[in-house]
Formats: sequence, C-alpha cells, structure tokens
Amino acid sequence: MSKTFTIHTLAVFIVLSVLISIIDVSLIAIKYELFSNGFLQPYSYTTVFDKLFYITSIFLFNIIILIPVSLLFYNIIHRSNSDKQNKLLTIYRVCFTLGTIVVLFLTAKYKILDYFGDTFNMAVAKNLGGGSFFASISYIKSELLVALFLAIPIFTIYKTGTLLIKKYPCNLKISSSRKSFAFYAIVFTLGLCLSFWSTSSQKYRYGFSKSISFNLYIKFLNEISDFDRDGVGEFSFPPDFASFNAKLYPGALDIPNNGIDEDGINGDFIINDENYAPLQVQPRKNNKHIVLIMLESVRADVLNTFINDKEVTPFFNELSKTGSNIEGVYSHTAFTTSSLKALFNGSFSSKEATEHSLLNRLKILGYSLSFFSGQAESFGEIASVTGMNSKGNYFFDASSAINDRLYASKELGSLRLSEERVVREFKKIASDIDWSKPQFIYINFQAAHFPYSYPDMPLKLPINILDRSDISLDNKKQLRETYLNAVANADSATEQVYDIIKSLNLLSQTAFYITADHGESLFDDGTLGHGTALNDYQTKIPFLTNVKGINLTNHLGQNKIAEVIIKSSSDTDKILRDVGQEHAVFQLIGDLSKPSLIGTVSKSFGRITLNLSSRIVHFENDNTWLPLKTALNTKKHQHQVEDIIYQWNLVRWQHYLDKTSHEINKD
Repeated sequence: MSKTFTIHTLAVFIVLSVLISIIDVSLIAIKYELFSNGFLQPYSYTTVFDKLFYITSIFLFNIIILIPVSLLFYNIIHRSNSDKQNKLLTIYRVCFTLGTIVVLFLTAKYKILDYFGDTFNMAVAKNLGGGSFFASISYIKSELLVALFLAIPIFTIYKTGTLLIKKYPCNLKISSSRKSFAFYAIVFTLGLCLSFWSTSSQKYRYGFSKSISFNLYIKFLNEISDFDRDGVGEFSFPPDFASFNAKLYPGALDIPNNGIDEDGINGDFIINDENYAPLQVQPRKNNKHIVLIMLESVRADVLNTFINDKEVTPFFNELSKTGSNIEGVYSHTAFTTSSLKALFNGSFSSKEATEHSLLNRLKILGYSLSFFSGQAESFGEIASVTGMNSKGNYFFDASSAINDRLYASKELGSLRLSEERVVREFKKIASDIDWSKPQFIYINFQAAHFPYSYPDMPLKLPINILDRSDISLDNKKQLRETYLNAVANADSATEQVYDIIKSLNLLSQTAFYITADHGESLFDDGTLGHGTALNDYQTKIPFLTNVKGINLTNHLGQNKIAEVIIKSSSDTDKILRDVGQEHAVFQLIGDLSKPSLIGTVSKSFGRITLNLSSRIVHFENDNTWLPLKTALNTKKHQHQVEDIIYQWNLVRWQHYLDKTSHEINKD
C-alpha cells in the first residue's frame, strides 16, 4: 500500500521563490557589484546588515509576485490535466514552467544589458530600429535563434520529468489553509510598507529597482494609486506630488512662463532671451562646392591610430594636418536617425525641415543638392524629414540599388551598400554635374556599422576579421581590430571621393567636410553599440575639413555643424573662432519626453548626467554622485545642473511646438 504524502502548496511556492531569489540576487550582484563598491555605481551594500536587508527584501518581493502567479498557474494546469488525481504532476509542471520562464527571462535580460547597458528600454530599442521596435529585433536575431535551439533540451528535460512522475505515481494530498492567506497578507503588507518607504530612500530604491519582482509590484501599486490617471502613482519615484491633478506630475511637459511647475523640477520653466552665438564670421562673397562625408558609427579617437604599425586612417590624418580638425564635437543622442536630423535641421526635435535647415539655406544660396548613401535614408524618415529626397535633388541610397545590397534582408534597417558601390555611383554622376553652379554633395559610408564587416569587405589592416557570431567581451581585442578595419575602409573610400574631385580640377573650389552620426562602444564601457550611454565612446565624433583656419576650442553639438559648414565654405578665408559664452552640449538617451538619461558635456565642466528615474546627478570629472536636490542646493554645481534641466525643458517644448504645428498643417 503506497503512502500518502501531504504537500503544502504555499511551502512549495516559497521554496520556488527562494531559488529564484538566489538566482536574481546573484545576477544583480555580479552585474552591478552592489556588494563590493561597484565601478560607476552610486550606491553599494557592503555591511552585513545592508546585504541581509537587501537580500531579504528581494526575497519578499519575489514571494509577493510568485505566489499568486504560481496559484494561478496551478489552477490552470490542474484543470487542463487529464490525470487530475496525479497532483504531483501538476506541481511539477507549475514549478518547471515558472522556473524556466523566470530563468530564461533573467538570462535574456542580463545578456541584453551586457550588450546595451542599463539604460536599455523600449524607447532605446525603438531608436535602434529607426522608430520601430520590430526593426530593432534584427540586431539580435542571431541571439534569438540561439534561444530557439535552447528550447529543444529544455523541452526534453520537461518531458523526461513528466514521464518519470507518471511512471512512479505518488498519492499526494495538497494542503491549503487560512493560515496561507494570512501569511500572504502579512507579506503583501510588509512589501507595501517597504515600497512606500523606498520612495524616500534612494540608496535602497536603487538596488530594489534592479529586481523584476520589485518593478512589477511597484507597477501594480502605482496603477491602483494613480488617482488622476496621469501615469504616476503614490509609489513612483518621485511620487505624484499632485494626486488629483492630471496636469501636474513628475515628467509632465513644463509649459514656459506660466508660473506653474508642471513637472516638479526646479520651479517653472522660464525661457530667457539669451541668444547664444558661438560662431561669428563675415558674410560670404562666393560659394564653394561642399562635400559632406557622413561616417556611420565612427568615434573621434580613431584618428592617428595604428594596428601592427599600419595607419588606420591615413587620409583623415593628413586632412586634419593640412586643413582643420575641430575637436570636441558631440552627437546629442548617439542614434543615427536623430543625429542626422539634428545635423541637417539644427534640432533633434524637428518633425520636418524649416527655413533654417541646412538644405533650405543652401538652396537659398543657390546650391544644387545631390545625395549618395550606403543606407536606406527612408529608415526613420530621415530623407523626408531633412528634405534629402525633395523634388529637384539627385537622390541615391541603398533602396535605389536594392539588388546590390550586402545582405539578403530587404528591411530598411538592414539595407546597406558597400563603399565601392557608393563611390562608383558618385563617380558616374560626377561627370554629369554642372560644376559651374555651387554643388552640395552628401555621401554616407556604412562601413563601420555593426557587425563591422560584411561579405568580401576589403582587408585594409593586418588582422583577422571577427565573425558576427564570435562578437563578445571575450574577443574585445579582435573586435576592436575588426571595427578599425571597417573605419580604414571608410577612410579609403573618402580618399577616392577626394581624388574624383581632384581629377575634375575642383579641389581649390571645394570645401570638404568629414564627420560621423555617432560613436560606438566596443565593450570599452562594458557595452556594445551606441545610444545606450552618455560617454565619449558613443557620442564624441570626428569633424575634419580641408578648410584652414577653423579654431573652435569650445565643445560643439551636432546641431551646430551646419552653421560651421555654411560659414566656412566661402572662397574667402576667414578665421572661424568661438565668440561669446561657452554653451554646454545637451545630450539624452531614450525618448525625448521620458529619457533614461539627460546631461551636458562642456570643456569647462566635463560631462554631467542626470538620471530622471533615480534623480541622481553624476559629475564625471571627479566621479561624484549627488541627489538632484543636493546638487541644486550646492553652489559648486547649481548652475550646471540648472542648465541641464533648462536645455531639456527647452528641447521638449520645441518638440511639442513642432509636433503641434505639424499636426495642424496635416489637418
């Protein structure tokens, strides 16, 4: 006669919560080094009390989420189970399913964070995809295929366990009692108190926010405490400061000069009349031809770099010596679409080109416009928003030569042409261009786009190309060499364009400019790619020209590059210098209305970033972290932090006006 075992479902699910908590805390501790003064982490838990309190709290939040989910799964699986007497099978299926989902989710989460950094979210993913989340999936399709292969052994283990339980059945009695509900009510209440307390404790809130269960619990609490339905509840950080006024909440658009502080940061947004004029030069007399080379994902530090005694960018280096090398130039967002819109339209909030955009100003000056791009410029609406594909322009991009694409995919985000194909198109058209009129030539080279190589890419450096599937932190050195080989290809292609202009005897009449949309992290900061961090790897870009006498020492944002081009491309050599007050370059990560990070970078104060979720300010020069309120009340930092908030409010307001105007015109 077989024995009857009693299993307390609550105890089973608590054990499951403990196991998941161990995995959760272990991954958090490894990723963020919370227990050992992690590098570039504002808070850590180094005392015994801190560690125990943090681990216990994460365990508590996991119980709050996992127990109701486990019971829900139990009821669903039990009802669908053909053998309802075999309750051990139901318990097994619940634990295996939930455990597998959580482990796979946590693994995927930290794999993504390893690549893209802690600021990665849906807004960042959409930006990578030119505004489409689904387009961004193409960046990780190889990893998704690996995940599909993992499903086979997981399913095999699951089926094996199921067969064993069916073969050796046990008589089980599932115990449940009112004490279970009382226990859960106590745990839920403790979590409620802990969550509310954490809104005033940045130290523990920072660590709690790394846990999925805490974020899910807070989301639930905020949903039921968001009385005015403005998207912010009593458990948000910072919490809603006007619980019954939907126009006032953290993150609200601060309407300028109305005496109301809609977002609760530093009072009402006051637009001042200060007119920054960093660039001054005499009006142009004649127009030189302009060639603007746009490099994909090229960092400023690639100049004067050698690999095994081989110069990576010999043409760029020579041009920087004979012309001008404008240092301290930065992308505002480290994304292609927003970066190009900032350069051409002067503002990364623009919905469409205005009369002050680079292309419209060039047309007023009598320029004819031609575009040759290795990417699909309709990706992220770049062509239409900037006016590249306007009537009368010569326009050639990757979608114009679809049969010459480097990869099989025809998705806009995947379309790329080789540098040879782009140069060939320019060479073919160059002889037909009417050079008696001023010409603006835009050429975009995609060589350094991830994965930094393509089939049959020329080997310009003495290296071994790293295969896409082998890109990882372990192969960091070879990854950098592969990337630099791509940059060397862009350098060579640019020189070919220069030689074509030279062969037409037009060099003396042509102003040549070379820049990039953004930089690229190659695991230098622990991440891969761009658009996930505000640092020099991802945002500092080269800006070279054959025009002599450009002497700009202050940092320059991408939205001011057009100004430099316009003012330095006449046939009258004028020295271009900084004039007036230094203006810090504003930067952000994520969506403009709700960014992960905002900040500024300047020559005088370095980089300063503000995390709007945690309200923590980081001063990179001395690696100092301060709560926002403290920074605003510190004389040393007050002006710089206020400038970050001012510039953020300004670009948001400009974006709102642009969007409103665009919608009115559309109607």
